[in-house]
Amino acid sequence: MMHYYKRKVVPEGFMSRTHRQGQSLVELALVLPLFLLLISAIIDFGRIFHVWSCLNLQCIEAAREGAKRRHQLLGRNVFTADTHTEPASITQIFFLHQSPAIDATRFRTPGGDHATAPELLGVGTSDRDIIVRIHYSYPFFTPFMSRILSNIWGKSELVISAGATERKE
Repeated sequence: MMHYYKRKVVPEGFMSRTHRQGQSLVELALVLPLFLLLISAIIDFGRIFHVWSCLNLQCIEAAREGAKRRHQLLGRNVFTADTHTEPASITQIFFLHQSPAIDATRFRTPGGDHATAPELLGVGTSDRDIIVRIHYSYPFFTPFMSRILSNIWGKSELVISAGATERKE
């Protein structure tokens, strides 16, 4: 016995429901990796900007502390080791303004070595300016972003530099 099934006639230019679902799946497979790459790049860029702005704030506050005169009765043009704030106090102010998102073990010197404190120039000297500088080795949030950058730059971490200069009082 032969069975004849009614054939559904689909007008030309229209797709059946199963074809539309398959098309949606293919479009998702094409767009999803690009979307995830964009989202992870936005997250990493936001974190980089946060670290950079926090490091700059730390340097500015430490430089302001270093530019303060200890005794206001001393001459305005006298600059010695005893007239302005000592390095330990400047370093303390630097770390007081540190963000919880910044790992202090990633501080670096300009040469790339591990640093436990910022670089202080003009402290305890007759220089007119106090300069506070620090470098930070930033680890990327997403593993494939670090792979992409290691292929481009040859390094998997980004070095963020911050600094501030303040005129002594």
